[in-house]
Amino acid sequence: MIVPSLQDPFIYEINPFHQKAFASIGVGFSIITKDPDDGRYNRLVGAFRKFYSGLILVGDTADDYTIRLLRSTGYPFVLLEKSVRMLRLNTVCTDISEGSQKVVDHIGKLGYTNVLIATDKNSFNKDKPVIDLLRSAIEQKPGMNKPEVVEFEYSDAGNEIEPGQIDKFLRPPYRAEIMVILHAELVYKVMLLLREKKLRVPQDIALISMEEGIGFDLLFSPVTCLRKPLTGIALKVANMIWTEVKNSGKSKYKRQVNITPELVIRNSCGTI
Repeated sequence: MIVPSLQDPFIYEINPFHQKAFASIGVGFSIITKDPDDGRYNRLVGAFRKFYSGLILVGDTADDYTIRLLRSTGYPFVLLEKSVRMLRLNTVCTDISEGSQKVVDHIGKLGYTNVLIATDKNSFNKDKPVIDLLRSAIEQKPGMNKPEVVEFEYSDAGNEIEPGQIDKFLRPPYRAEIMVILHAELVYKVMLLLREKKLRVPQDIALISMEEGIGFDLLFSPVTCLRKPLTGIALKVANMIWTEVKNSGKSKYKRQVNITPELVIRNSCGTI
């Protein structure tokens, strides 16, 4: 499995499930990180066949060059959390459309009307499809106002959010009641910022995360989030790549599997 970073919580959370799924069918499993700035990676793709029967490409590691090269050589591969609209490829993804609808439905049940969608400046372009899904779902809800979007910038140290970026969203005319945060790692920084401003969660502003993070249930307040179906993803990926390997990458059917995430409700989103 080729991953963009080992620091992604999704990677080290799903690894034990992958190990178990592949061990059950007697297949070895290992992980390689791809450095986008390392030009040697492109030369290595063609050599992977000597060591690995198939590849799982996670997220941005499935770039155009890699996909074209693997397809041209008939190399068995599966995309994880990445889809390519113009090509029929084997993919396994979390159904973020269904997940977004679950989040918005829950917000509506809680009675919130002003929603703030939070990402960071570096991730905004990649997050735009998710932001559009949330916007569309919110605008279709009667009684809910058009959401605002904040792109957080970090301090020079890169660890903390620059103070003052959220102030205008916490007072009239908008006065955000709940914040939907797109990335787990951003949740910790937002919680720290709110604590420094002496704002309580969920009393002053509620929170929901579109990703699950380590220790979300231990934070104060515990964070409501979307949880990816790790067991289901691992089993689908293992079965799919094994089928490709047995057919030397020339399986007749290419499958696009979307698995609906679970909404884990905790204290940070408030109560009905």
